[in-house]
Amino acid sequence: MVSVINPLVMKRYASASIRKGKTDKLDAMKIASYGIMHWSNLQKYRLTNEIYDELKLLSRQYLQYIGMKVKAKNMFGNLLDQTMPGIKIIISSNAHNPKKNKLNAFVYRYWHYDNITKMSEKRFVSSYQKWARKEGYHQSETKARVIYALAVDSIPTLDSKHPSSKMFVLESIRTLRHIDSILTMILSRMKELAKSLPEYEVVSAMNGVGECNEWSR
Repeated sequence: MVSVINPLVMKRYASASIRKGKTDKLDAMKIASYGIMHWSNLQKYRLTNEIYDELKLLSRQYLQYIGMKVKAKNMFGNLLDQTMPGIKIIISSNAHNPKKNKLNAFVYRYWHYDNITKMSEKRFVSSYQKWARKEGYHQSETKARVIYALAVDSIPTLDSKHPSSKMFVLESIRTLRHIDSILTMILSRMKELAKSLPEYEVVSAMNGVGECNEWSR
């Protein structure tokens, strides 16, 4: 019988041994000793289906990109605190659907309070309503006035005159959108593979189990 165990488990078992040293013969004896002691708990190794192997790969990549997204969101948040402090309170980020993220879309359009305050309040309200109508958001005059008042009262710490300021803000949004598109592709492939498995219907019928979306994490 062939059994596969976590290398870390074997390393810890070998480290606890009184007999130190590392040679092929000693290693073989330690592995054999582990097998004898834990024989009743060892499970026979079986070759996995190619579908499961691909799902494991996709799952690992998905977690990697989720980590990248968290870092990208933190970087974006830090830039907003320097260019548009307080905007995250007024315009929320839609975590349920990253394809329709009002905060990202708004910042991509205006990117710095200086671009708002250089307009009159009336002109900005009109600009905001046109933008909202084009993007499919509520055309709230009240919210536009609140944003304008915040822009006038705030003191950004990142100068809009620096070319790199705009570059970093816009690239942060592009990065988030790119990561979201990759996560969507990974999930789509995972769903496609999962539906071909014989246990898919059984598991899907269980209470609390349903379709997974990237923005549900």
